[in-house]
Amino acid sequence: MGINSSIKSISCLYECSTDERIEEVIYKTVKNFDRHIDMFTIINWASTRWFEMLIPIYWLFERRKEDWLIKLAIKLRAQGFDFKVLYENWPYENPQAFGHWSQMNHVVNQAMAIKSLALFSRISKKEEDKKFAELMMQKLSDCHGTAAGIFTGDECLSGTSPIQGTELCSVAEFMYSLEHLIQITGDMKWADKLEYITYNALPAAISPDMWTHQYIN
Repeated sequence: MGINSSIKSISCLYECSTDERIEEVIYKTVKNFDRHIDMFTIINWASTRWFEMLIPIYWLFERRKEDWLIKLAIKLRAQGFDFKVLYENWPYENPQAFGHWSQMNHVVNQAMAIKSLALFSRISKKEEDKKFAELMMQKLSDCHGTAAGIFTGDECLSGTSPIQGTELCSVAEFMYSLEHLIQITGDMKWADKLEYITYNALPAAISPDMWTHQYIN
């Protein structure tokens, strides 16, 4: 969970601060990560969030056209959890039994993974990868959707009962995923979805001054 999300966050920090030291930090970290996964394949959170590392990889590649970066992206796709297989054979139409926690239907993982194959489509060039988010969205909406536009989860997908809530983290990550889907596909339905989430699901979880929030809303 740590390195994928942390390096992504640092690349976002550069966009805000333009601190030139950040590029070298990301470069050295990603280089070490590349060597590491040749010996120790990614597991657990790193596996279910492999695609997050694509964001700083692409960010670096736009600055340093080094082929090993693209090869690293392919290694991550090969080692990472296959959400495509999961959603094409969807086993989570209903909530799991109480206390049965799972990486595979963890709500924040789903919110993040919606952009996964769209991100990888920059390498694969496959239209089906760009459109995979549509399948995910259909399954999540049909089985776990809410009127606020988000899907339930506390912490795992929780069905369509109106008394079920969702994590604030999933709202924020879903919004971030939608931003990437807009950039990659140019499809304005994702912009409409982002606007709906921003003005419905997000305000329900955060105080007006943005100093407090609810974990589940």
